Amino acid sequence: MSSPAIFLRKRCLTPEGMSLRLTTVDSVWDSVDMSEREFTTAIESHGWHCMWLTGRFSRVSVGRTAETATSKVMKAGLDALSTSFNAAEVDLLRVATYRGFSVARVTIHARHVQREATLVPWTVRRKELDGDQTTTP
Repeated sequence: MSSPAIFLRKRCLTPEGMSLRLTTVDSVWDSVDMSEREFTTAIESHGWHCMWLTGRFSRVSVGRTAETATSKVMKAGLDALSTSFNAAEVDLLRVATYRGFSVARVTIHARHVQREATLVPWTVRRKELDGDQTTTP
């Protein structure tokens, strides 16, 4: 796949001292310049957890070029992810080109990066996203 596979919300907390090469996607998302396996290993090596949540969803978009269709479908997929989660993993990205237009389909899994080994309740995660660090150990 030529597109990035891991995306983080801009307000996603990561372990202190962890260096990530991020590329801005839009005002909400950054892409991570590493594979899913590398990302998970890096998070876990700092004692944090990267949860892969069950369930996936897909989106389809059409554009005049493959690049336009891909850009539109990635935006639609990321925008569809619940704000409860701070990361996303692209499982599949396919583009079919026809005479005069392209159709792109993306399948995305919700992910969540956090210190704790079990998924923290949404009320605590919400405070973390809003910048209140008093609720995390």
